[in-house]
Amino acid sequence: DWVQRNAMRTWDEGGSFSERVLADPDISAKLSRAEIEQVFSPAHYLRNVDKIFARVFENTSSRKQETELSEEEVREKFQKDLDEA
Repeated sequence: DWVQRNAMRTWDEGGSFSERVLADPDISAKLSRAEIEQVFSPAHYLRNVDKIFARVFENTSSRKQETELSEEEVREKFQKDLDEA
């Protein structure tokens, strides 16, 4: 309810969703400003991108080129990289 309330106000009135969440007394009573800001930070969600790209493109000379992989092989490799991250 708390998130939905702020999402709808942002949709209806404009403004910043993250600022509304930060200013919400119900949410700030349960989470610190730092915890809320972390949720909105892309750094947390992208923290393993470099590792994933490194694994995808390492040793390409010793295995199939990425363009030669079947759709299923690409899915399996992507899932494996996510599982290991």
